[in-house]
Amino acid sequence: MIISKTPLRISLGGGGTDLPIFSRKYGGLLLTAAIDKYVYVIVRKNFDQGIRFTGYYNKEIASKPRNIAHPVIKAILSKENEFRDINDNIEIVVLSDLPASSGLGGSSSFVVGLYNALYALKKIQINQIDLAKKAWNLERVILKEEGGVQDQYIAALGGLKIMSIDKKDRIKINNIEISRELKKELEIELVLVDIGFYRSSSEIHKKTIKKLKKNKNKMFFLKEIKEIGKLNLNYFMNGKLDQFGMGMHKHWELKKKYGHNISSDKIEDIYNNALKNGALGGKVIGAGSGGFMMFYVPMQNLINFKNFLKRKKIRNIDFNFDYEGSKILPSTIRE
Repeated sequence: MIISKTPLRISLGGGGTDLPIFSRKYGGLLLTAAIDKYVYVIVRKNFDQGIRFTGYYNKEIASKPRNIAHPVIKAILSKENEFRDINDNIEIVVLSDLPASSGLGGSSSFVVGLYNALYALKKIQINQIDLAKKAWNLERVILKEEGGVQDQYIAALGGLKIMSIDKKDRIKINNIEISRELKKELEIELVLVDIGFYRSSSEIHKKTIKKLKKNKNKMFFLKEIKEIGKLNLNYFMNGKLDQFGMGMHKHWELKKKYGHNISSDKIEDIYNNALKNGALGGKVIGAGSGGFMMFYVPMQNLINFKNFLKRKKIRNIDFNFDYEGSKILPSTIRE
Protein backbone atom coordinates (compact mmCIF):
# COMPACT_ATOMS: atom_id res chain seq x y z
CA MET A 1 0.00 0.00 0.00
CA ILE A 2 1.22 3.48 -0.94
CA ILE A 3 0.07 6.77 0.61
CA SER A 4 0.93 10.16 -0.91
CA LYS A 5 0.54 13.40 1.04
CA THR A 6 0.09 16.58 -1.03
CA PRO A 7 -0.45 20.11 0.32
CA LEU A 8 -3.24 22.54 -0.44
CA ARG A 9 -2.32 26.16 -1.23
CA ILE A 10 -3.15 29.82 -0.68
CA SER A 11 -2.45 32.66 -3.12
CA LEU A 12 -0.48 35.65 -1.77
CA GLY A 13 -0.52 37.82 -4.88
CA GLY A 14 -1.10 37.93 -8.62
CA GLY A 15 -3.92 35.39 -8.59
CA GLY A 16 -5.59 35.04 -12.00
CA THR A 17 -2.57 36.26 -13.98
CA ASP A 18 -1.63 32.64 -14.75
CA LEU A 19 -4.78 32.18 -16.84
CA PRO A 20 -3.52 31.68 -20.44
CA ILE A 21 -5.89 34.34 -21.80
CA PHE A 22 -3.83 36.86 -19.79
CA SER A 23 -0.35 35.34 -19.43
CA ARG A 24 0.07 34.70 -23.18
CA LYS A 25 -0.38 38.42 -23.84
CA TYR A 26 1.16 40.08 -20.80
CA GLY A 27 3.00 37.43 -18.78
CA GLY A 28 1.82 36.19 -15.39
CA LEU A 29 3.22 36.67 -11.89
CA LEU A 30 2.12 34.74 -8.81
CA LEU A 31 3.08 34.66 -5.16
CA THR A 32 1.82 31.38 -3.77
CA ALA A 33 2.28 29.18 -0.72
CA ALA A 34 1.61 25.57 0.25
CA ILE A 35 -0.03 25.00 3.64
CA ASP A 36 -0.07 22.06 6.05
CA LYS A 37 -3.54 20.90 5.05
CA TYR A 38 -3.30 17.89 2.82
CA VAL A 39 -4.90 15.58 0.28
CA TYR A 40 -3.97 11.94 0.94
CA VAL A 41 -4.15 9.40 -1.87
CA ILE A 42 -3.97 5.70 -0.98
CA VAL A 43 -3.33 3.16 -3.72
CA ARG A 44 -2.92 -0.58 -3.51
CA LYS A 45 -3.25 -3.58 -5.78
CA ASN A 46 -6.45 -5.59 -5.40
CA PHE A 47 -6.42 -9.33 -4.92
CA ASP A 48 -9.54 -9.50 -7.12
CA GLN A 49 -9.79 -7.99 -10.58
CA GLY A 50 -11.38 -4.55 -10.85
CA ILE A 51 -10.93 -0.89 -10.02
CA ARG A 52 -12.24 0.48 -6.74
CA PHE A 53 -12.36 4.21 -6.01
CA THR A 54 -13.51 5.98 -2.85
CA GLY A 55 -13.51 9.79 -3.06
CA TYR A 56 -14.75 12.74 -1.06
CA TYR A 57 -18.29 12.52 -2.40
CA ASN A 58 -18.57 9.21 -4.21
CA LYS A 59 -17.58 5.58 -4.52
CA GLU A 60 -17.13 3.50 -7.68
CA ILE A 61 -16.39 -0.07 -8.65
CA ALA A 62 -15.61 -0.91 -12.28
CA SER A 63 -14.03 -3.73 -14.28
CA LYS A 64 -12.06 -1.49 -16.67
CA PRO A 65 -10.83 2.15 -16.78
CA ARG A 66 -13.32 3.02 -19.53
CA ASN A 67 -16.15 2.22 -17.11
CA ILE A 68 -14.96 4.61 -14.38
CA ALA A 69 -16.92 7.86 -14.20
CA HIS A 70 -14.22 9.88 -12.41
CA PRO A 71 -12.48 11.69 -15.30
CA VAL A 72 -9.02 11.91 -13.69
CA ILE A 73 -8.78 8.22 -12.79
CA LYS A 74 -10.27 7.19 -16.13
CA ALA A 75 -7.73 9.31 -18.05
CA ILE A 76 -4.65 8.27 -16.06
CA LEU A 77 -5.38 4.54 -16.07
CA SER A 78 -6.42 4.41 -19.72
CA LYS A 79 -3.99 6.89 -21.32
CA GLU A 80 -0.73 6.53 -19.36
CA ASN A 81 1.34 3.63 -20.69
CA GLU A 82 3.26 3.28 -17.41
CA PHE A 83 0.11 2.18 -15.59
CA ARG A 84 -1.46 -0.14 -18.16
CA ASP A 85 -0.46 -3.27 -16.20
CA ILE A 86 -2.20 -2.13 -13.00
CA ASN A 87 -5.32 -0.61 -14.51
CA ASP A 88 -7.68 -3.48 -13.74
CA ASN A 89 -6.67 -4.53 -10.23
CA ILE A 90 -6.25 -1.38 -8.17
CA GLU A 91 -7.96 0.39 -5.28
CA ILE A 92 -7.72 4.19 -4.89
CA VAL A 93 -8.90 6.06 -1.79
CA VAL A 94 -8.80 9.86 -1.39
CA LEU A 95 -8.92 11.69 1.94
CA SER A 96 -8.65 15.44 2.49
CA ASP A 97 -8.10 17.65 5.54
CA LEU A 98 -10.51 20.24 4.08
CA PRO A 99 -13.60 19.96 1.85
CA ALA A 100 -13.35 19.50 -1.91
CA SER A 101 -14.13 22.52 -4.16
CA SER A 102 -12.95 24.91 -1.45
CA GLY A 103 -10.71 27.11 -3.61
CA LEU A 104 -7.47 25.80 -2.08
CA GLY A 105 -6.30 23.88 -5.14
CA GLY A 106 -7.56 20.52 -3.90
CA SER A 107 -8.34 19.13 -7.36
CA SER A 108 -4.76 19.64 -8.52
CA SER A 109 -3.39 18.35 -5.20
CA PHE A 110 -5.36 15.17 -5.81
CA VAL A 111 -4.00 14.79 -9.35
CA VAL A 112 -0.41 15.44 -8.22
CA GLY A 113 -0.83 13.04 -5.30
CA LEU A 114 -2.38 10.32 -7.46
CA TYR A 115 0.46 10.45 -9.97
CA ASN A 116 2.98 10.40 -7.12
CA ALA A 117 1.35 7.36 -5.51
CA LEU A 118 1.02 5.44 -8.78
CA TYR A 119 4.66 6.03 -9.69
CA ALA A 120 5.69 4.87 -6.21
CA LEU A 121 3.55 1.75 -6.63
CA LYS A 122 5.46 1.06 -9.86
CA LYS A 123 8.77 1.91 -8.14
CA ILE A 124 9.43 4.62 -10.75
CA GLN A 125 11.31 7.75 -9.64
CA ILE A 126 9.78 11.09 -10.68
CA ASN A 127 10.94 14.54 -9.59
CA GLN A 128 8.57 17.22 -8.34
CA ILE A 129 8.73 19.42 -11.45
CA ASP A 130 7.85 16.49 -13.71
CA LEU A 131 5.04 15.60 -11.32
CA ALA A 132 3.64 19.12 -11.70
CA LYS A 133 3.98 18.96 -15.51
CA LYS A 134 2.16 15.63 -15.61
CA ALA A 135 -0.71 16.99 -13.49
CA TRP A 136 -0.94 20.21 -15.52
CA ASN A 137 -1.03 18.30 -18.81
CA LEU A 138 -3.77 15.99 -17.57
CA GLU A 139 -5.99 18.79 -16.27
CA ARG A 140 -5.44 21.47 -18.88
CA VAL A 141 -4.65 19.51 -22.07
CA ILE A 142 -6.27 16.07 -21.78
CA LEU A 143 -9.32 16.99 -19.68
CA LYS A 144 -9.46 20.59 -20.98
CA GLU A 145 -10.31 22.04 -17.57
CA GLU A 146 -9.92 25.81 -17.41
CA GLY A 147 -7.30 27.30 -15.10
CA GLY A 148 -3.70 28.33 -14.77
CA VAL A 149 -0.48 26.67 -13.59
CA GLN A 150 -0.30 27.74 -9.96
CA ASP A 151 -2.06 24.79 -8.35
CA GLN A 152 -0.11 21.89 -9.84
CA TYR A 153 3.33 23.42 -9.24
CA ILE A 154 2.83 24.59 -5.66
CA ALA A 155 1.18 21.26 -4.76
CA ALA A 156 4.17 19.36 -6.12
CA LEU A 157 6.90 21.67 -4.80
CA GLY A 158 5.57 23.15 -1.56
CA GLY A 159 7.07 26.24 0.06
CA LEU A 160 6.53 29.96 -0.57
CA LYS A 161 7.15 30.60 -4.25
CA ILE A 162 7.33 33.32 -6.89
CA MET A 163 6.06 31.97 -10.20
CA SER A 164 6.46 33.90 -13.42
CA ILE A 165 4.88 32.75 -16.68
CA ASP A 166 6.05 34.28 -19.94
CA LYS A 167 4.07 34.73 -23.16
CA LYS A 168 5.25 31.32 -24.41
CA ASP A 169 4.02 29.48 -21.28
CA ARG A 170 7.54 29.08 -19.90
CA ILE A 171 7.51 28.98 -16.11
CA LYS A 172 10.19 30.22 -13.74
CA ILE A 173 9.90 29.39 -10.04
CA ASN A 174 11.90 30.79 -7.12
CA ASN A 175 11.56 30.79 -3.35
CA ILE A 176 10.24 33.90 -1.61
CA GLU A 177 13.31 34.67 0.49
CA ILE A 178 12.13 36.06 3.84
CA SER A 179 13.24 35.36 7.40
CA ARG A 180 11.90 32.51 9.50
CA GLU A 181 10.49 35.07 11.94
CA LEU A 182 8.54 36.82 9.18
CA LYS A 183 7.17 33.51 7.93
CA LYS A 184 5.93 32.69 11.44
CA GLU A 185 4.34 36.13 11.71
CA LEU A 186 2.55 35.55 8.39
CA GLU A 187 1.25 32.18 9.61
CA ILE A 188 -0.28 33.90 12.63
CA GLU A 189 -1.64 37.02 10.94
CA LEU A 190 -3.15 35.31 7.88
CA VAL A 191 -6.56 34.02 8.95
CA LEU A 192 -8.27 31.40 6.80
CA VAL A 193 -12.06 31.21 7.18
CA ASP A 194 -14.65 28.79 5.81
CA ILE A 195 -17.47 30.53 3.92
CA GLY A 196 -19.56 27.38 4.23
CA PHE A 197 -20.43 26.64 0.61
CA TYR A 198 -18.30 25.29 -2.24
CA ARG A 199 -18.13 25.37 -6.05
CA SER A 200 -16.27 24.10 -9.12
CA SER A 201 -13.27 26.34 -9.84
CA SER A 202 -13.07 25.09 -13.44
CA GLU A 203 -16.65 26.26 -14.09
CA ILE A 204 -15.97 29.67 -12.51
CA HIS A 205 -12.78 30.04 -14.59
CA LYS A 206 -14.68 29.07 -17.74
CA LYS A 207 -17.27 31.81 -17.16
CA THR A 208 -14.58 34.35 -16.19
CA ILE A 209 -12.60 33.61 -19.37
CA LYS A 210 -15.77 34.01 -21.44
CA LYS A 211 -16.31 37.37 -19.75
CA LEU A 212 -12.72 38.47 -20.49
CA LYS A 213 -13.05 37.45 -24.16
CA LYS A 214 -16.28 39.39 -24.46
CA ASN A 215 -14.87 42.52 -22.84
CA LYS A 216 -11.09 42.71 -23.27
CA ASN A 217 -10.98 46.02 -21.38
CA LYS A 218 -11.33 43.93 -18.22
CA MET A 219 -7.74 42.76 -18.79
CA PHE A 220 -6.80 46.10 -17.21
CA PHE A 221 -7.89 44.77 -13.83
CA LEU A 222 -5.62 41.73 -14.16
CA LYS A 223 -2.74 44.04 -15.12
CA GLU A 224 -3.36 45.94 -11.88
CA ILE A 225 -3.45 42.68 -9.91
CA LYS A 226 -0.09 41.74 -11.42
CA GLU A 227 1.36 45.08 -10.26
CA ILE A 228 -0.04 44.50 -6.77
CA GLY A 229 1.71 41.11 -6.80
CA LYS A 230 5.03 42.84 -7.51
CA LEU A 231 4.38 45.29 -4.67
CA ASN A 232 3.47 42.45 -2.31
CA LEU A 233 6.80 40.77 -3.03
CA ASN A 234 8.56 44.01 -2.14
CA TYR A 235 6.51 44.30 1.06
CA PHE A 236 7.51 40.76 2.06
CA MET A 237 11.18 41.44 1.41
CA ASN A 238 11.03 44.54 3.59
CA GLY A 239 8.81 43.13 6.33
CA LYS A 240 5.94 45.53 5.57
CA LEU A 241 3.07 43.16 6.24
CA ASP A 242 0.47 45.87 6.93
CA GLN A 243 1.00 47.19 3.40
CA PHE A 244 0.63 43.63 2.11
CA GLY A 245 -2.72 43.40 3.92
CA MET A 246 -3.94 46.63 2.35
CA GLY A 247 -2.76 45.32 -1.02
CA MET A 248 -5.01 42.28 -0.51
CA HIS A 249 -7.95 44.66 -0.16
CA LYS A 250 -7.10 46.33 -3.50
CA HIS A 251 -6.68 42.91 -5.11
CA TRP A 252 -10.15 41.84 -3.91
CA GLU A 253 -11.81 44.96 -5.29
CA LEU A 254 -10.16 44.38 -8.68
CA LYS A 255 -10.96 40.65 -8.71
CA LYS A 256 -14.68 41.40 -8.39
CA LYS A 257 -14.48 43.64 -11.46
CA TYR A 258 -13.11 41.08 -13.91
CA GLY A 259 -14.40 37.74 -12.60
CA HIS A 260 -17.77 36.02 -12.99
CA ASN A 261 -19.96 36.12 -9.85
CA ILE A 262 -16.86 36.30 -7.68
CA SER A 263 -18.74 37.59 -4.64
CA SER A 264 -22.21 37.33 -3.09
CA ASP A 265 -24.25 39.06 -0.37
CA LYS A 266 -22.97 36.57 2.21
CA ILE A 267 -19.35 37.01 1.16
CA GLU A 268 -19.68 40.82 1.20
CA ASP A 269 -21.24 40.69 4.66
CA ILE A 270 -18.36 38.60 6.01
CA TYR A 271 -15.80 40.81 4.28
CA ASN A 272 -17.19 44.16 5.43
CA ASN A 273 -17.57 42.97 9.01
CA ALA A 274 -14.04 41.55 8.93
CA LEU A 275 -12.68 45.01 8.07
CA LYS A 276 -14.67 46.54 10.92
CA ASN A 277 -13.18 43.99 13.34
CA GLY A 278 -9.49 44.39 12.62
CA ALA A 279 -8.64 42.96 9.18
CA LEU A 280 -6.71 45.26 6.83
CA GLY A 281 -7.69 43.28 3.76
CA GLY A 282 -8.73 39.89 2.45
CA LYS A 283 -10.15 37.97 -0.49
CA VAL A 284 -11.82 34.77 -1.54
CA ILE A 285 -9.16 32.13 -2.19
CA GLY A 286 -9.12 30.61 -5.67
CA ALA A 287 -11.58 31.28 -8.48
CA GLY A 288 -14.20 32.88 -6.21
CA SER A 289 -17.93 32.41 -5.49
CA GLY A 290 -17.37 30.22 -2.44
CA GLY A 291 -14.94 28.06 -0.51
CA PHE A 292 -12.53 29.86 1.82
CA MET A 293 -11.61 33.48 2.45
CA MET A 294 -8.26 34.71 3.74
CA PHE A 295 -7.73 37.88 5.77
CA TYR A 296 -4.65 39.71 6.93
CA VAL A 297 -5.12 40.72 10.57
CA PRO A 298 -2.30 42.53 12.45
CA MET A 299 -1.24 40.83 15.68
CA GLN A 300 -2.82 43.46 17.93
CA ASN A 301 -6.22 42.94 16.27
CA LEU A 302 -6.32 39.15 16.33
CA ILE A 303 -8.23 38.64 19.60
CA ASN A 304 -10.98 41.03 18.55
CA PHE A 305 -11.10 39.48 15.06
CA LYS A 306 -11.40 35.90 16.30
CA ASN A 307 -14.10 36.92 18.78
CA PHE A 308 -16.01 38.36 15.81
CA LEU A 309 -15.68 35.01 14.00
CA LYS A 310 -17.04 33.20 17.07
CA ARG A 311 -20.01 35.54 17.34
CA LYS A 312 -20.83 34.98 13.67
CA LYS A 313 -20.18 31.22 13.98
CA ILE A 314 -17.60 31.37 11.20
CA ARG A 315 -14.99 28.63 11.35
CA ASN A 316 -11.35 29.63 11.00
CA ILE A 317 -8.57 27.17 10.12
CA ASP A 318 -5.13 27.55 11.72
CA PHE A 319 -2.27 26.56 9.42
CA ASN A 320 1.47 26.61 8.91
CA PHE A 321 3.33 26.66 5.62
CA ASP A 322 4.40 23.36 4.05
CA TYR A 323 7.94 23.19 2.66
CA GLU A 324 8.06 19.62 1.32
CA GLY A 325 5.40 19.47 -1.36
CA SER A 326 3.93 16.17 -2.49
CA LYS A 327 5.64 13.18 -0.90
CA ILE A 328 5.21 9.49 -0.25
CA LEU A 329 4.87 8.52 3.40
CA PRO A 330 7.92 6.26 3.82
CA SER A 331 6.35 3.73 6.20
CA THR A 332 3.86 2.74 3.48
CA ILE A 333 6.50 1.48 1.03
CA ARG A 334 7.12 -2.26 1.25
CA GLU A 335 9.55 -4.24 -0.82
